[in-house]
Amino acid sequence: MNWRKYIVKPFYFKKVNYEKYTLENILDFASRHTKYYSKFGNNLENYPILTKDIIRKEFDNLKSDELYKRKWFFNTSGGSTGEPVKFIQDMEFRYLQRILAYEQKAWTGYEFGEFMIKLWGNDKEILSDKKNYKAIFLDWLKNVKFLNSYKLTPDLMRKYVEFLSKNPPKLLLAYIQSIYQLSKYIKDNNLKVPKLNAVMTTAGTLYSHQKKFIEEIFNTKVYNRYGSREVGNIACSKGGDELFVSPFVYLEVVDKNGKVTNNGTGTLLVTSLINYAMPLIRYKIGDFAEIETKNNEQIIKKLYGRDVDMFKTKDGNFIDGEYFSDLFYFMEWVYKYQVIQKDYDYILVKIATKEPNKEDLEYIENGIKKIMGECKVEFEIVNDIPQLSSGKFRYTISELKD
Repeated sequence: MNWRKYIVKPFYFKKVNYEKYTLENILDFASRHTKYYSKFGNNLENYPILTKDIIRKEFDNLKSDELYKRKWFFNTSGGSTGEPVKFIQDMEFRYLQRILAYEQKAWTGYEFGEFMIKLWGNDKEILSDKKNYKAIFLDWLKNVKFLNSYKLTPDLMRKYVEFLSKNPPKLLLAYIQSIYQLSKYIKDNNLKVPKLNAVMTTAGTLYSHQKKFIEEIFNTKVYNRYGSREVGNIACSKGGDELFVSPFVYLEVVDKNGKVTNNGTGTLLVTSLINYAMPLIRYKIGDFAEIETKNNEQIIKKLYGRDVDMFKTKDGNFIDGEYFSDLFYFMEWVYKYQVIQKDYDYILVKIATKEPNKEDLEYIENGIKKIMGECKVEFEIVNDIPQLSSGKFRYTISELKD
């Protein structure tokens, strides 16, 4: 019997009034309760594109004047565009994201309380020797097993495969690069894993060849979830290639001149319908996408996202590029960054900034050496870091030749 479904779930979830969270409501609120949006009214076309640079410059003016009524907290972008930025969210936003994440997982056939494995990154586990007992207890309560994927050694991957074989989950939730690397390890070593009910990937761009390969290895469907710290879960697939957009966001795509290209391809803009602590309207998230609307529902037909490289140590261990983005959290002096693996023992870190912080640089260097081993870490302070000709920005790059 799945007792967690009946005893634990009611404490986690309550009914949500989806009709409250509309584009009209967030525009009306933003125009009346923030200085930055006060002059734009209730027409989305009047609103300018919101960039990370504008968030930094207009931070106080973007905050709601009703912030004192809310339980709010600071958060920071994952830095996957190489441009970390700080913003504000509240507990209502966090709770609604929890609801949405569960509903998306339910598309795979998963029910709350069934066994789930998270092949996930946790830099705190690497940088600190202390265990987070509260997190361990909550994972037990929800029947979730966490497998740290930031550093995938051959021995660790074998242990993970053995654990998966003995304890097949109802859902395997994983970073894209991590599950792809584990799949290649299984293939290269002729290992066998049981057929899984479902795999859900996140934190990166899932390419078609990766999806097909993971599905072959685990003999199951791969569901892909797309989102960001700034606006939460944006969209999720239902086993196919299309991503169904969350009811808590509104999407637009614009051309290079900022003009909306309805049902077309372009730079993706996201409006959060649930962040009343600091409304983010027409936020330029840093991705390119093709979207369309079917039966009043927005769908991402194709996502041209960011590239995240896996780094490699001399010992043959794989390091997920997401690890390095965590090192830059809440460093407001960093405008852009790029971590480049030149060789096994040589890491170049480019940082666009005017005023480097020596203590933070030391923290970044120690964090890199903590996971890569003894290596040369060189910092290059620059005015800007250009994006690729395609318009993408790669914040981690491995130049090693396999």
